[in-house]
Amino acid sequence: MCQWSVNLQNRLEDFPHKYAERLDHQIVARVVPKFHLAAHKEQCRIDFSLNYEPGVGRSDMEGPERTWFGLQGGGSTKDQGPGYWSDAMDDKFGHWNWSKLVRLGRFILFSFSRTITQSLPSGTLLVRKYTNALTQSTGHTDEFTALCIDIPKDTLDLWTTRILSWERDRNQPNPYFNPSSGTSDS
Repeated sequence: MCQWSVNLQNRLEDFPHKYAERLDHQIVARVVPKFHLAAHKEQCRIDFSLNYEPGVGRSDMEGPERTWFGLQGGGSTKDQGPGYWSDAMDDKFGHWNWSKLVRLGRFILFSFSRTITQSLPSGTLLVRKYTNALTQSTGHTDEFTALCIDIPKDTLDLWTTRILSWERDRNQPNPYFNPSSGTSDS
């Protein structure tokens, strides 16, 4: 992602879609999926980490990789012409989407059938997960508030300003970067 985003605007200008040039301004965030992040340089791990992206939660963003892995079966398209490649990829994506649709149906049926048969909305997996997430969120918020009480207000304001500034403009200094000071004692 770090190398990919450097010349993104130039690549989009060559892209055959008439609206592609504007896509660079519509990209919400430039991040590296968590599994791949460890292979990047330290500065990339700091600048493109999902851990510092607002609203991401604990996502790993590896969904496209899981999809790509599933598309690898059934022969390579590398040596084929553009027409064959397009047809082969269309077939693979069609199968992938169909598979997701089938699994989604089972999930919805399972979730709602338990609710209907038990007449208890709290019995569904989705409701249990949501309730659990709310409980944990409240606990984390309380812990964060308790932690902030012990930090001087001017320090909190400075940290908040730095974080919000970096979130608005990634050219600002990264507040999460902690430069190493040489060798450690360990």
